Amino acid sequence: TYLKNLSSHQYADDFQVYCSLSKDFKASEIKINEDLRIIYDISHHHGLFLNPNKTQLIFVGKNSPDVSQKLNIVLDNIIITPAKNCKNLGVYFDSKLRFEKHISYIL
Repeated sequence: TYLKNLSSHQYADDFQVYCSLSKDFKASEIKINEDLRIIYDISHHHGLFLNPNKTQLIFVGKNSPDVSQKLNIVLDNIIITPAKNCKNLGVYFDSKLRFEKHISYIL
């Protein structure tokens, strides 16, 4: 695999990466950005252009608001702003895994 720090999976035209953060947020930030740069370079080399404006970032866990304020995740020199919710294969996820948006959507 070409990723050094992140886990990934693909489904159709979706590509998702995951990682567990260490307590050293700066080290986690460096590792995430390193792998995102690898993904960007490989995609660009093969004529696939990633759109940072369509890229979603979500931190999941009890400390997610604190984490999102301390990390600068970058794709193509654009900082990716953490989202409160993201949709994955038709399911809305939130940082606390309460699924409130998904439940509202279904109802």
